[in-house]
Amino acid sequence: MDNIGEILKNTRLDKGLSLEQVEEATSIRKIYLAAIETGDYAKIPGDVFTKGIIRTYGNYLGLNGPELVTLYKAACAGVDPEEIKPAEIRTTSKISVAPHLKPQKNSSNIFTYLLSFVLLVIIAAAGYIFLFSSSDQPENIVTPKQSALSDDTAKSNEIPEQEKAKIEADAKKAKERAAAAKAQKTPADNKQVQQKQQAVPDKNNLNLYMFCNDRCWVEVTVDGEKVFEGTLVSNQEKNFSADKKIIVKYGNIKAMQIAVNGKPAPAEKVDGVVIKEYKK
Repeated sequence: MDNIGEILKNTRLDKGLSLEQVEEATSIRKIYLAAIETGDYAKIPGDVFTKGIIRTYGNYLGLNGPELVTLYKAACAGVDPEEIKPAEIRTTSKISVAPHLKPQKNSSNIFTYLLSFVLLVIIAAAGYIFLFSSSDQPENIVTPKQSALSDDTAKSNEIPEQEKAKIEADAKKAKERAAAAKAQKTPADNKQVQQKQQAVPDKNNLNLYMFCNDRCWVEVTVDGEKVFEGTLVSNQEKNFSADKKIIVKYGNIKAMQIAVNGKPAPAEKVDGVVIKEYKK
């Protein structure tokens, strides 16, 4: 596997680049770049990140990153790189299709279909006759006596003007009492607002907010101490606070939305493992 590191190192030297310049351009720590070049893969946390660093490093130098990863896999498995490439799809020009014969219709089935159709016609005709026969019935006729009773009922339901004014006055008083009760609750509301303000993080600290749109493995180190490592799923969010700095390893930073001290960070479109350091 040392030849992979030699290829990367020789290409970097031919381009006149230092490890510091590559670190700044790819956001991959210098210690990992040097480990790849020397073949010391034990310094890299995991085989997945090793592949990601080789791919990103190779693409940055203008090489074929995926091809370098294939070489790395073959070296780890102790086989020729051609053996782990996906097999080609075989094609053929002769295709034989067995004939599919439709079953013959049975005369008994035809009779059943006809009988069902006749029954449906009879039911539809009966419903049509019933509908129009019921519509021919005369409407209810209102007699003079019924009209007089309706007028008396309407007059009895009318509210005198004095009674109406009293009802409006009572409604106005009830509205005023409700407004006074609402005003008395203001001090309690102010206390809740003060409690929310006390829950806001200290602006003197370094605050990091991250929101995941898909899936992303992250490792978070706060002031030199690793506080979180795991895979975030879609719509999951995390908050971290530090006195000096926060270092985060992202396995899929393209899926992340990041904000530092309340300010959104620029969107990243880098493939593979990315390491970010946020300072106060």
